[in-house]
Amino acid sequence: MNRKTLYALGVLTCAVLILALRLHTAGEALERDIAVHGVIGNEMLHGRSLYSDLWDHKPPLTYLAHAAFIALFGFSQRYVLAMNVAFALLSLLGVCWFARLLAKERWMALAAGLFFSLLSFDMLLQANQPNSEALAAPLLIWGIALWHAAATGKVDGRWSILAGALAFGSTLFKQQYILMPGLAALGSLAEAYFFSKDRLGPRVKMALAAGAVVVAGWALLLAIYWATGSLGDFIRTTFLFNQGYAGDLSLAGFNLLPRSALSLLPYLIATGLYLLATPLSGGGPSLLLTGWLLGAYLAVLLPGQYFAHYYQLLIPVLILGTVLLIHLAFARGRRILAALICAGVLAFSIAQTAEALSHPAREWSEIKYPGASFAESRALGLALRELLPAGEALYYFGASPSLFLYSGARAANSVFYSRMLKEPHILRAELAKREVANFYGKHFDIAIFGSDPVLLQSPGFPSVQASLDQDFEWVPTPCLHNKIYVRKSSPLLARLRKGLPALCQAEMADMGLAAR
Repeated sequence: MNRKTLYALGVLTCAVLILALRLHTAGEALERDIAVHGVIGNEMLHGRSLYSDLWDHKPPLTYLAHAAFIALFGFSQRYVLAMNVAFALLSLLGVCWFARLLAKERWMALAAGLFFSLLSFDMLLQANQPNSEALAAPLLIWGIALWHAAATGKVDGRWSILAGALAFGSTLFKQQYILMPGLAALGSLAEAYFFSKDRLGPRVKMALAAGAVVVAGWALLLAIYWATGSLGDFIRTTFLFNQGYAGDLSLAGFNLLPRSALSLLPYLIATGLYLLATPLSGGGPSLLLTGWLLGAYLAVLLPGQYFAHYYQLLIPVLILGTVLLIHLAFARGRRILAALICAGVLAFSIAQTAEALSHPAREWSEIKYPGASFAESRALGLALRELLPAGEALYYFGASPSLFLYSGARAANSVFYSRMLKEPHILRAELAKREVANFYGKHFDIAIFGSDPVLLQSPGFPSVQASLDQDFEWVPTPCLHNKIYVRKSSPLLARLRKGLPALCQAEMADMGLAAR
């Protein structure tokens, strides 16, 4: 069996590992962000508009990706698993290709692939579900890899145009992601300036071409929203709102490696050692990796709310830094040291993964999001699915919009996370007005509200509470975090009053949840 075949089998093994690990948590209750993205994607497939109707504050590619997989696999947790595996596999291939490009050895690429297969499933990093960081990862990895290949002459310089297109695509998940390819390219330019000035001119031209693609992409996107009459909604939502949504930017709460990112510790140490061992090395990738790592940390920092899943942005660059340290030790004749580093990092990741796998899928949500209502929403949604007619509309206002996916119901509202109407920001009154209009203008017989005591204190919501008291009947269930109201004139009232409590109790018991 030749080396190419062995390499292909090794990559295939990593791919099978990625699939097997994700199957373990395929039944985990979906967290809030993924649920929001999913319900918006599903409603877009039914003709509703993003930003002017359906509301969330990210650029559009997140919702389009969810819509595409929902169109292929249906609005159920199957589409989430399919999307999760697909994007992880694209990232795996990118990491392997980039590692081989940098270390020039197939076994180094396989080591990188194995590291990625384990780290991309990390429980405390919330990496086992496809949040925005996981969706953007293939674009970032492949984009920076293509840039480096073009800049070092491994491929034609015109591939930098595709690198720019991938960088543009990453910004359609979150705008700050441009910092990673941008600073990586700047590091590459700095390397040429200091050590190979004959390459500086071509690299500058490639950087300008890639940057022009990013600018042109955003110009085209803004033109599309202008032509459709929703440019104002897009700007207010994805730029002006996000300025106020950002948390504390004073670095007071910033942590280089929080407890939730402990799995990255050996990789961060190894990458740091590599960068220290190859300071300003001419022709090497040190400055590119330094720029990428700095860009990743800035992307974590800018929202000002250091959620665990943000630190997933560090995974690919730290894996490559670790592989390069192993390669450096091997190239300098210290093969035992190289083997010890590889074995030590791998053993650490295997131990972390084994500990996570000791928990059944139903426990992962509570471990990752203590006190959240995601598991309860899954139980309630599955119970509703047994009782609701296909396509039934549901009005939900709370913190766990996965109810729509699990129940199969259509959404009667536009804002899917109650926090967006509880905190002061420039769009609060506008969004509250939109939700009140939905409550009175959309046809639905079931309304579910989260248990937040200040939920109905947003502008306009007192009238909603009055309507609930007058026109709806509360249906008692074992749920601690959700209150279910059914319209008194609806034929669903008798069915839900009779069947929902027992079904909900059974689903909650199946998930190991305590009931009220």
